[in-house]
Parts: sequence; C-alpha cells; structure tokens
Amino acid sequence: EILFQARVRPDRRLSSLDTSERKKLWRVALRVLRKAIEARAEVDRMPSDWLLPHRSEDALCPDCGGPVSSKKISGRRSYFCPHCQE
Repeated sequence: EILFQARVRPDRRLSSLDTSERKKLWRVALRVLRKAIEARAEVDRMPSDWLLPHRSEDALCPDCGGPVSSKKISGRRSYFCPHCQE
C-alpha cells in the first residue's frame, strides 16, 4: 500500500529513487502505517481508495479504474497499478 500511495512500482530499486522520491516514500509510509494501525490491519476497515482491498485477479485500480497487475517479486506476490505506479 505504501508504494501505491507513493506512486512507486514495487519492482523499482530503492537506489533508483532520488532524494525527493525517498522523502515522499518516508512520509507516505508513516501515514499509511498510522492508518493501518487505526484499522487494526483489517482489510475491510482500510480506506476504499487504497489498493489493499482491491488485491485480486480482475481487480480495478481505485484511483484510475484501470486493471490491477500482479507480479512475484523476491518470492512474494505484489499487486500494483501499472498506470498509477509508473
């Protein structure tokens, strides 16, 4: 969710982010983690405009309405919007 909110693709290397992108990622991480804690990490209590509740095959991005993609990265399945997370 942090990467979706920060508009960073999950397959992008941290070393490729410039200083402003890293600062944005940090700010977004704090905001997302606070909200997730408030929601007790229950998916059905997460904001509907987050990608987290839309992680499934044939899901649509809550932001642009485009198809959500998934990819196995470092042994884990990641869901992302190829349009919003360029």
